[in-house]
Amino acid sequence: FEYKALSQAPGHLVHAFVCTELSGIGAKSVPILKSTAKADVYLPSLSFSSNTVSFRYIWREGDSGDHLTQDILCTNETPLPAICSFKAAPPFSVSPSKLNMKEKGTGTLTVTFDPAFNGRVCSKIKEKLEATYDGHAKTESVELRAEVVYPAVEIDTKEVDFGCIFNETSRRLAITLRNPTELPVVYHWYLTPHYDFRYVSGDNDVPLALVNTAAPPPINKVFDFLPFTGSIEPGESETICATFFGVPDVRVTATALCVIENGPEFSLSLKGQASLPTFRLSQTEFDFGEVPYNRAAESELTIHNTGLVDVQFFVDLSKLDFPWLVDVSKRAGKIPSRDKQKLTIRFRP
Repeated sequence: FEYKALSQAPGHLVHAFVCTELSGIGAKSVPILKSTAKADVYLPSLSFSSNTVSFRYIWREGDSGDHLTQDILCTNETPLPAICSFKAAPPFSVSPSKLNMKEKGTGTLTVTFDPAFNGRVCSKIKEKLEATYDGHAKTESVELRAEVVYPAVEIDTKEVDFGCIFNETSRRLAITLRNPTELPVVYHWYLTPHYDFRYVSGDNDVPLALVNTAAPPPINKVFDFLPFTGSIEPGESETICATFFGVPDVRVTATALCVIENGPEFSLSLKGQASLPTFRLSQTEFDFGEVPYNRAAESELTIHNTGLVDVQFFVDLSKLDFPWLVDVSKRAGKIPSRDKQKLTIRFRP
């Protein structure tokens, strides 16, 4: 007969079994064979010379971005042979992919990292090297880490919205570039050919070409950067001035690229619009009638900003014959686009 043993946990196992004989009907069983089964049960186990494999690539002039490698030693911690398979997720790889490990034996694994996997982009990567066993579900792992450093900048915004300004005027906004790397950075600004001009006036919002046969101005006459090119030392910052020149009654969207020499490109969305200020007054004359000398009369004036651009207002009483008789609740202010402002006019004899 065949005797099989199975255990869910490692350790030293002992099991006694007895073979008995029955010699007749109603007879008692008589032991004819006694035996003890023993076994030492082991979990497969690998140890590694390092629990973490780290790479750091810093770009240098003339560097072609060759693969980086490191060796680690793995040891079979059990007195049983094991067949082990190894794999690592890109941009890492490991060789060999399989080892026949003798009892208490060792093997060498070579871990390779490709620093050019994501182009010339600064990256921090975390993956795992996984080890599995033939015939057993247990797995082992080693942390894989890598850092790639190219010249790069951090831009404090991804979109520059100039809002709506008066026709034929300009607006400037500040952009901050910061060099977070240990390499000097040389940058250049470019305006891409991907832009759009739309005529916006009243209820109209259509492509400019439908209402104007003349070619729109070059995009570099609408948006500009100063300085257009420059350099930033490691850890330093620089403020860039972005300018929008308002094309009459036109909304413009465009994309700018901040191109880093020997590094990546960073895109920046640009938006701007120009329009005429328009407003409407709820009334233009005030008749307070007869007012007792010891009382005051009030009336209300509403200023409606009917345009697309914010407007500022000022109340000037100097043209009145008796300006000290009139008081206004608010002498100056700013009314956002499509909004209104109520003023109280008080006449005091």
